[in-house]
Amino acid sequence: MSMEGIELYNVKDEGDLEQMAITGPIKDMLNSEMVVLLVVDAQKMIYLWKGSNAKVRRKFIAARVSQDLRGQKGLNYKVDSIDHGDEPAGFINIAGGPVAMAAAPGAAPAGGMAAMPSMSPTVEAQPLQPASNIPSQPAIVSPQPIVQPTIQPAVQPAPGTQIPDNIEDSVKNIINEIEKHPPPPPYTRELVFIGPYAFSITETKRTAFGEENIERRWELASPPEGQFIATGYTPRAIIQAGKVLAVELMKGGATEGSSDTQIQVFKIKYQK
Repeated sequence: MSMEGIELYNVKDEGDLEQMAITGPIKDMLNSEMVVLLVVDAQKMIYLWKGSNAKVRRKFIAARVSQDLRGQKGLNYKVDSIDHGDEPAGFINIAGGPVAMAAAPGAAPAGGMAAMPSMSPTVEAQPLQPASNIPSQPAIVSPQPIVQPTIQPAVQPAPGTQIPDNIEDSVKNIINEIEKHPPPPPYTRELVFIGPYAFSITETKRTAFGEENIERRWELASPPEGQFIATGYTPRAIIQAGKVLAVELMKGGATEGSSDTQIQVFKIKYQK
């Protein structure tokens, strides 16, 4: 497997990141005392891998520095915290296989004594007692009408759009409405806030029979805790019927409105 677009960092006790040169299978470079960050650009993913014997302090520090690294890579990257021995298929595929586990302390050596059979006492079966309270006539229960539940049709995403399934239908409807208002060129939509959710948008170009199609994938983002200023982004609010549907962060273009853009700019004046 090509290691292009893949970076491996060893997390030190003081929070420093030591980039490791990938010269072979990643699984052979890891041990149970390490905590590493594996960056996979193609997946927009930062794997936070914690060895089974790693120090607790190092694990806590790694959780913090992983968010710092995510801020450098981009808000559309995700941080996936995984434990040694419970790696997902995506990590195993990149690492070249599962990471070997350390030998468990106190494990019985090969060829040791076999387990002794259980010495449970034998319990004799008791004869069944005849039931004395069985009614002579079965009770007659009138059948109740079956009420069929009303099934609401699922919200279908807009053509060329993939939406997460684990969100409310009302949010899906807002996403479909936002898709009707693409960013004006040269802006590109990167992050969208809808209620308590933050979504990152990834575009994939596919060509079939000479036609190029763009597929947009909306994915739930995991922004870090705290307060942030979106430097280098242009915010846009989408308002409908007096309600704010969403606020999106766009990249590209100038921060002030200009004649070659089609985005409407509002300047708010504060009065004392």
